[in-house]
Amino acid sequence: MLALPHHMDNLIEPRVVLPKRYDSIKGKMSGVLGSDWSISEKLTALKWFPAKAMDGDKKSNIAAALQEDKTYRPRAVDPYFFGKETAAMAKLALIADSLGDIETAASVRSAMKEVIDPWFTGTNSNPLKYDSTWGGICSTAGLADANGDYGQGWYNDHHFHYGHMAFASAVIGKEDPEWLASKKSILLDLVGDFANPSSADPFFTVSRHKDWYEGHSWASGLFGFGDSNNQESSSEAVNSYYGVYLLGESLNNQQLKLWGKLLLATEIRSVQKYYQISSSSDIYDPVFAANKVVGVLWATKVDYMTFFGNDPEYIFGIQMIPFSAITEELIPKSWAIEQFPMVAPALTRANPPIQEGWKGVVVLNQAIVDKASAWANVQQLAFFDNGNTKTNSLYWIATRPDS
Repeated sequence: MLALPHHMDNLIEPRVVLPKRYDSIKGKMSGVLGSDWSISEKLTALKWFPAKAMDGDKKSNIAAALQEDKTYRPRAVDPYFFGKETAAMAKLALIADSLGDIETAASVRSAMKEVIDPWFTGTNSNPLKYDSTWGGICSTAGLADANGDYGQGWYNDHHFHYGHMAFASAVIGKEDPEWLASKKSILLDLVGDFANPSSADPFFTVSRHKDWYEGHSWASGLFGFGDSNNQESSSEAVNSYYGVYLLGESLNNQQLKLWGKLLLATEIRSVQKYYQISSSSDIYDPVFAANKVVGVLWATKVDYMTFFGNDPEYIFGIQMIPFSAITEELIPKSWAIEQFPMVAPALTRANPPIQEGWKGVVVLNQAIVDKASAWANVQQLAFFDNGNTKTNSLYWIATRPDS
């Protein structure tokens, strides 16, 4: 069997039997003998919060921003942007937890329940429905139109959409086990749609988007492309499995928790190998490796672009959002040092000027390599991406290591 580079990194005592390696879109492949492989994975120890506590001198700024942002509410009616916006509320609740602000944390969670419950009871304007043809949960608008809700009815990006909701629900359940118990069945169904662990489940396929050989997920659903499967936002794939893991944590479901951790570990390793391009990487030819990142990874090619634009803040930023505790494991500082100069000029670009929401994403990337400058820059932002807030941006910067 031919093994990809990320297999060879963690294969236990592989018997390499072919005298040469073979080129592929993911680097050199090695011939390994054996009817099965043993691969070790390091599972995350992170839970809800970053490894480093927030800087003490920044707490008052974060607390003040939280009081401004605590009224943030979702406006979207599609599952993707609704999920992003509700997850943004969830991060406010976690930051309130971290600050010891019990009252604000409870208030945000109460508001989250008000906005997310209609999705779980089918009383929202775009109800979720079970599709018996392919065995999954889809939005009404997605089932009615192949392009509706970003191809939701054709199984595009389900892990992105429902991963945000799983994360948000886990955060509610962290402090409200009664609510979580009342929603357990629908939440397990929602996770089952994109990350079902059981081959005996009659309603959902196993880990719908995950490609266990490639290590990462595919996002393209049932749509046909000349270059086959693809995935753009590797970071939102990581976020989806982080949500599965945290939901297992809130439910005290050991199987779901470990399953989420395994999905997460393999996704991060593969993303770091095939999306993030460091100077030590030999995956891509130098002419492409100079880009430092893959914007869209296909089965048969890689692109330095996105489906919605070719500016560097899009290409790098879509591999980073949403910023949460797990982002620090996804984005190593060593790679950030190499790639940030590629996107930094966007901060001062005159034509066309960077959009404010994406400027915030670039500033959070900057925080990994230059915390002080990022702290100053974030104060100047007028508004933030709809999956982010000023509070979360300040908190991310304040929890970055000083060196």
